[in-house]
Amino acid sequence: MKIINIIYLILLLNLNILFINSQSIRTIYIDSNSNFIAPSCGSQLNQACKTIHDAFWTFTNTTTNNSTMIDIQAVGGTYYNFQFPFNQYPPISIYNFNISVSRLQTTDNNDLPVIISGQYFSKSYYSSTSTSSFFRADSSIYPYGKTMNSTRVTFNNITFTQFSYPIIYVNPGTYSYGSNYFNISNVSVINCSSVINPLFYFLSPSYTPYGYIYPNISISNSYFNNISSSVSGSSYYIFSFNKGNVTISNSIFSNNNIQLIYGYYSRMTILNTLITGNSPTVYSQASLVTGYSNVYISNSTFSNNRIVRSGGGGAHSSSNDNLYINNVQYINNVQNSGGTLYLSGSTVYLSNSTFLNNTGSSGGAIYSYSGYMSISNVSFIDNVADYGMSLYLYSSSVYIYNSVNSYSTLMDPNRLPYNPSVVYMTASSSFGGTNFTMSDFPFTASQYYYNYFTMITCYSSTFSLYGNTSLEMFNSGDRAVSCSSCNYYTDNYNVNDFSEICSTSPSNPSKHLNSYGKVVLSFLIISVFMFLVAICCIIAGCKRSNNYSYSQIHYLTTSITSTH
Repeated sequence: MKIINIIYLILLLNLNILFINSQSIRTIYIDSNSNFIAPSCGSQLNQACKTIHDAFWTFTNTTTNNSTMIDIQAVGGTYYNFQFPFNQYPPISIYNFNISVSRLQTTDNNDLPVIISGQYFSKSYYSSTSTSSFFRADSSIYPYGKTMNSTRVTFNNITFTQFSYPIIYVNPGTYSYGSNYFNISNVSVINCSSVINPLFYFLSPSYTPYGYIYPNISISNSYFNNISSSVSGSSYYIFSFNKGNVTISNSIFSNNNIQLIYGYYSRMTILNTLITGNSPTVYSQASLVTGYSNVYISNSTFSNNRIVRSGGGGAHSSSNDNLYINNVQYINNVQNSGGTLYLSGSTVYLSNSTFLNNTGSSGGAIYSYSGYMSISNVSFIDNVADYGMSLYLYSSSVYIYNSVNSYSTLMDPNRLPYNPSVVYMTASSSFGGTNFTMSDFPFTASQYYYNYFTMITCYSSTFSLYGNTSLEMFNSGDRAVSCSSCNYYTDNYNVNDFSEICSTSPSNPSKHLNSYGKVVLSFLIISVFMFLVAICCIIAGCKRSNNYSYSQIHYLTTSITSTH
């Protein structure tokens, strides 16, 4: 499968290169200090257009071929930093255009950044109900759902500031085939307050036909800081994706008071990215919210993020996802409820990661509702919650391998757990640990509502401890397990014998096959089935080849008898 994916990416890259090389490119210059405006500006640097709008209008008035790439080269400076009539600069319609905006690399020592200011933009004059935006690819303004199949937008080395409405708004409509690309590289988005809609807003098509190709969205080497919404609500984000192929890499999201990323029905990859110091508004779910998606997060850090809403995640809220997490650090995240990871119906593969000093109400590190998790080589250290300081499981299955859960002290003496337990499971949950070490820490019993620490609290669920799993306690009143209507199994009763506390499973519990075992078993079953089919075919063939009539049988019998 990996080889097929690599071949696919190589083919996609080559097609993209061929597409670009097959296009003609028209370069138009812009300079915030220029007095030249559309329709005759930008062909030379000394006649640069004043704004991106002027450059785009110059292009559309002088070029009839939409397949020509618009290469807007911007001289350093601040654009749109002046008062203008509300309808002077309406959204730029980029539907099926290929447009690139980047900072001009000059030799005159102009080190000024290219800043696009959104403070004077107001609602679009197109419609009082339309979403205003800077760039707009909206099929709803075209009759009969015009096909969006070749929209390409690139921002490179640009800073956006003081925007309240979307910088990019994409509505693919009913029909959307072809290749649509959005590339955000070396971009800074800073100091945006009173955000009304997602700043980068990619809507779902109203109908997804057979052959629909998800738009490709890439965010790399970019910085998002001090972005906030004046409205307390759960629908305000920096990025909102619905049915897209999304890659976020080598970027930073810091000190924002808004949800960062929303991705539903998408394929999302987050690499080498720092998400830190974000505190979304009171009704927010998490910094990162995903659902019904394939999500891969690697080599990234979530730190010092805070969510005050009940039922969300301090870092990530995941619903019905396939979630793959590898080498990710979750540090000092706070959630009044839920956990650092809030999982609902998701299948999670978590490896080589660390949860350190995270706080929640149910699940200091992870809260899982009706999901499945496979955890390997993960460290849970000094996480705090009223129920399940590391894991809170509700109707969930978790299998944990070669991992460590430890406490040295509580990070915040004012945040004391109500019912201190490392793993809390209920409602027919299942927990299995292999080579998993759990340990608590010395504490003064009078500090807590309860005067003991419990490693595993189990209600109406099942848990198993295999291999070299050990539960280490430092206080005389601590309890390894607490069971109520639970089943328990271990393959090492010399170390973990809780048979007097919990009901034990049969001495030979059913074993679970790994992926290799399942493949071998499937092959054997198919082979036996094919062998039986072959035998039946042979028998049937023999019967057909010896299908004598009664008269023939009587004749043969008489002949044989007469010879004797």
